[in-house]
Amino acid sequence: MNILFYKHLEWDSKQLGISCGRITSNGILEESDSAKLLDDFKGLIHDNRAVDLITIKLPSTFRHVMEGLIKSHARFIDTELIFKLNNRSNLKVLCDVDIVEKCNAEPFIPLATGFNYSRLFLDPRIPKIKAEELWANSIRNHCLGKADQLAIAYSGGLPAGLTTINYLDPKRINLHIVGVLKEFQRRGIGRSLLSKIIENYGGKFDIFVEASSMNTNAIKLYQNSGFVVDTIQYVLHVWPVNIFES
Repeated sequence: MNILFYKHLEWDSKQLGISCGRITSNGILEESDSAKLLDDFKGLIHDNRAVDLITIKLPSTFRHVMEGLIKSHARFIDTELIFKLNNRSNLKVLCDVDIVEKCNAEPFIPLATGFNYSRLFLDPRIPKIKAEELWANSIRNHCLGKADQLAIAYSGGLPAGLTTINYLDPKRINLHIVGVLKEFQRRGIGRSLLSKIIENYGGKFDIFVEASSMNTNAIKLYQNSGFVVDTIQYVLHVWPVNIFES
């Protein structure tokens, strides 16, 4: 049975102007045979050597596989923390927050320049302008219906912050975009967004949100809002064309 799968990322490819894909594992949590698992990753990379960029996200238990991939193929990008809501007792909604299905995206497009800790910004081979354009289009798509619901925060009647809400399954939701416009930061807007979401969904769903290990502000926000680290994964980028043509 195959335990690793390659998936072409059509939307990423279109946005970045290069061929993009991702290698995922089929629920493997431990690298019981790290040598074989490493060979499987290398084989799948070789099979897709015409792809420009392959993203790999490894469980933190895959230490030997990560080290082997870095030695032979991959660039280490980041350690990603996945937080899960653990405590619903300390809610602070300090501003108006609406839960809606769609909204005007334009006020939130400037958020795209602030996602400096995303894997696209952290890879020096990806032009910053391309990363910004991808995030801007992602914000537009989520505001226009890609997200199942949106939390919109207001300050003085003006849009100040955005959180996208996506249902993973009947018991889990994921917050993909959490952002506060620069001019409204340090006013409790982010905490208010999360508190409103927790108030509305916390008793019915497990709530997850991701953060780069380098994004200390986001980590502090999530921890202060009742989230704890659930899982940790390594983010790697492989540029097969460069490897196999060198």
